[in-house]
Amino acid sequence: LTTLSIALPIMAQQFVTSFVNLIDNIMIGSVGSLALTSVTVANRIYLIFNSTLFGICGAAGIFIAQYYGAKDEEKMQWAVHTSMMLSIIGGILLTFIGVFLSPQILKAMGTPPEVMEQSVIYLRIYFMGSLFNITYNMGAGILRGVGDSKRPLYYLCITSAVNILLDILFVVVLRMGVKGTAIATVISQIISAVLVVWTLCRDD
Repeated sequence: LTTLSIALPIMAQQFVTSFVNLIDNIMIGSVGSLALTSVTVANRIYLIFNSTLFGICGAAGIFIAQYYGAKDEEKMQWAVHTSMMLSIIGGILLTFIGVFLSPQILKAMGTPPEVMEQSVIYLRIYFMGSLFNITYNMGAGILRGVGDSKRPLYYLCITSAVNILLDILFVVVLRMGVKGTAIATVISQIISAVLVVWTLCRDD
């Protein structure tokens, strides 16, 4: 029962994330096929970096779970602070890589010239949210490590709703296209990072 109570929220998070991605694609698809293609290309590139860092966040959660289970408060606090510091450093590095090297990365991936401009815009803005994305994932991994998989789900649901509403505002109402979708995602990532950091500081 305990395992199920931890696993179900994690499964629900995957569902919510997939649902938001679907809404993003529908919104940007309404702009045009070139816009949708540019976002798809950019997302594939970001996914490579994000998956690697997500694995690191998961590993940090395992160490924290071990210290938490052993009731070693000192080592657990060290692991939490070290993990958050690594997420900050990794987020800053990833931001700089994405902002400055997006055109080169896209060219190396063989991105069609007709979608290059929009792909660069989307990818650069998306990478600007790397710090907040990694911070949330690291914080969520820490919370799961101590047996709390519900609050990361609650925060994800809140920020997903914000993301969808901002998609409607930026893409449908303000006609910002690819740029609007990326900005909506970054804003939601900022909110999720703030929520999870606030939780960790309050529970420290």
